[in-house]
Amino acid sequence: MKAMTLLFLLLSSFSTWNSPLGANPRPDSLIGPFRVEIMPRGESKTLRLLMDNPRQEQVTLELFDSRGKLVFARQLRPQPRFVLHYDLKYLPEGEYLLVLKRPRKETFQPIRLEGGRLLVDPEQRGLVHEPLITRNGEFLDVSLMAGDLPRVTIQIQNAEGEPLHQEVYQRQPVILRHFDLSLLAEGNYRVVVDTGFRRFEKAFQIRR
Repeated sequence: MKAMTLLFLLLSSFSTWNSPLGANPRPDSLIGPFRVEIMPRGESKTLRLLMDNPRQEQVTLELFDSRGKLVFARQLRPQPRFVLHYDLKYLPEGEYLLVLKRPRKETFQPIRLEGGRLLVDPEQRGLVHEPLITRNGEFLDVSLMAGDLPRVTIQIQNAEGEPLHQEVYQRQPVILRHFDLSLLAEGNYRVVVDTGFRRFEKAFQIRR
């Protein structure tokens, strides 16, 4: 636990800053969009995170390794604007996924530690909306604002994780599905929505 604390040493506290995303913001910027800049700090393995959060949404920072294992998670204090530094020098070299979770939305940024440096490509940054999954009797509805995601897969799985039904969508901005569950036997199931960057699951039961 001590090593994990050192791993993500917070080098600077929450503070106001002059945002490079929009200098001299107007008063109406208080209802403007959430914006973020993720970049290395110089030639080191230090991650620099700048955020405009005018609606002061709750934000959770998560870091996953290349196998999808959660390496670190931290809930950030709601604040309109702040800058953070995280030292990643104790992490092994390789690929990671940084995720900023907000209510029903997630900003993701692939990063790489290589040759003693932190590499970040802003072109790989993206936004994923959390799917809305609702059950109404014998029907299951799935809706997702997929935006420009290249591929989204939806599966209905049994209790053992075996897919019983699968649908694949490619570059479809909005996905709306209405599944009829009336032919399923009694038991435990789950619906899985895989965006390629994040996997969302919801369990449900069939009882008659």
